[in-house]
Amino acid sequence: MPTDVRSPKAAPGLIVVNPTVARLRDAGRRRSLLTEVQRAVLVRTGQEPVLIAEDGPAAMRERMARALETGPGIVVVVGGDGTIRDVAEQIGTREVPLAIVPVGTANLFAAALRIPLRPDRAARAIASASTRRVDLAMIRFGVTSGEGSEERLLTVGAGIGFDARVMAATSRESKRRIGRYAYFVAAARELLRVEPLPLQVVADGTELDLDAFEVLVANSGELIPGGLRPALRIDPADGLLDVFLVSGWRRRDALLGGAELVIRRTIGRSGSGRSRRLRVRSIRVTAQPDDAVEVDGDVVGRGWFEATCLPMALTVLVPGRRRR
Repeated sequence: MPTDVRSPKAAPGLIVVNPTVARLRDAGRRRSLLTEVQRAVLVRTGQEPVLIAEDGPAAMRERMARALETGPGIVVVVGGDGTIRDVAEQIGTREVPLAIVPVGTANLFAAALRIPLRPDRAARAIASASTRRVDLAMIRFGVTSGEGSEERLLTVGAGIGFDARVMAATSRESKRRIGRYAYFVAAARELLRVEPLPLQVVADGTELDLDAFEVLVANSGELIPGGLRPALRIDPADGLLDVFLVSGWRRRDALLGGAELVIRRTIGRSGSGRSRRLRVRSIRVTAQPDDAVEVDGDVVGRGWFEATCLPMALTVLVPGRRRR
């Protein structure tokens, strides 16, 4: 159950803003929203917050690192899923609550935590929010074919196959023009040329070799940004990662297997064999020949990735009346 950990003399809050997102480009809208955020943080902590608004991730990380040394009472991120992930990485193991004001395109992490997707409502909710512990995951992935790797935190999900191709095909311009519907447009286009990949999957030590259209590993969120949710929901606080696999040879298999994963309410392999839903602590996925890897909506690598759940690794602020 959410709990309140606010102390009588709370430390100042830290607000981190990504001013490059489309919904904050209008100066008047950005100023109005930040006024709401600052007011809510002031109510919660009793002190004026520190504001960080940097155009580049490197500058943002540098300023955040210095600000975190002062021990802020809360950190508020005003941005999309990518910015949330970057801020969560900076927070690391510090016991500081993270509040989210979603202004990205998909906002999957905020939606999974039942945070209002209207930025003004999310901002106002900070003043009376409760704390909740949720899972994260550590993911390592191939940077180039067979050479090198990178490691980062995962908040929402990662995938190889159809999912990664949809993310790669969704342009920044289309997201700016039509928002989250851009993912549906890209998904429809990619379905016309979807092909299976030879994949090796090692899930909690069990090995699977199969031809699959998709392997998606999820900590939270939806199957396609914008509202395509599985009937058996993804729990962001169960200490496990949800794995979605769609296998087969024909486009019809991809369509039917994907539909099975949306409507099924059970774990395991479907009766048709076209889909599998697993829950695991760790997983490694390798594609041969290699293919794109997406992490939290960004195509970042190729060929393989491995993910390990970090149970209850992050404290977040969620809507709910605090106990006095």
